Amino acid sequence: MTDLKTVTTERHFEADAADVFNAWLDPEHARHWLFTLSDSTVVRCEIDPRPGGRFVIVDRRAGGDVHHVGEFIEIDRPRRIIFRFQAGESADLDPADGGRVTVTVLPEKTGCRLTLVQELPPQWAEYEDRTREGWEFLISALAAHLGVWVESPTIKPFDGDMP
Repeated sequence: MTDLKTVTTERHFEADAADVFNAWLDPEHARHWLFTLSDSTVVRCEIDPRPGGRFVIVDRRAGGDVHHVGEFIEIDRPRRIIFRFQAGESADLDPADGGRVTVTVLPEKTGCRLTLVQELPPQWAEYEDRTREGWEFLISALAAHLGVWVESPTIKPFDGDMP
């Protein structure tokens, strides 16, 4: 059995858990933040949000189109989404060749906590740091799209008096 590397990122959102969850599955929301960069344009965003359903997001960038093709394994509203996906310059990508991603959104006393875990296939293991940075960028883009504050991974909760 091959050991898979995993990339994990976690953030607190000052937002309703259902809003954060739905932004992953609604093309009108996803096209503004999911798999797109600040200087690119999503030219295709199709999402069939059901187990076995697929998604295609094509982001037009300076160097050409980047295709993100995926398949949903599990959707447990409003708590968990599991999907496989592959990204590249070709539209003929097989999500089964890509990494498995689990997104969990849990309500908290104020807002919610999103945890994302991606299993990296052995051929992508050397991209572990770049993958983590990419997800952190996209989670920040999700927060900006929703117009909410997102906890920075470097900020620790306040636990004392001001100096």
